Amino acid sequence: MADGMRYQVELAGELATLSVSGDLGDEGGLTLLGVCDALPAHVRTLRLDLRAMGAMSATATDAVRLLIGQWRATRQGEFRLSTSHLLATCAPVAPLNAMPMPRQLPYAASDAMIAAYL
Repeated sequence: MADGMRYQVELAGELATLSVSGDLGDEGGLTLLGVCDALPAHVRTLRLDLRAMGAMSATATDAVRLLIGQWRATRQGEFRLSTSHLLATCAPVAPLNAMPMPRQLPYAASDAMIAAYL
């Protein structure tokens, strides 16, 4: 535990639930990376439950981004995130070259508008 952070891990088949409360600072993020790396290799879905944290600081958000990126890079599995205001799921999709691309967008879209929409 770092920075007053507390966590609990539950395993059920290919699913691991990581519940976090307290202050998720830089050291806490590194601790969670280590916890996830130590999960059995057959675990493909990680559910990160941050509802007990309340507000998310910028540091906590960065730690979660790092954790999501590491999980996707090493496990290529699913990721579910729950906060007090958000529920998000990230699942593998078909490779980009297997998906048909539209010939033209029906409206003019800028990168900034697309980023704002996402």
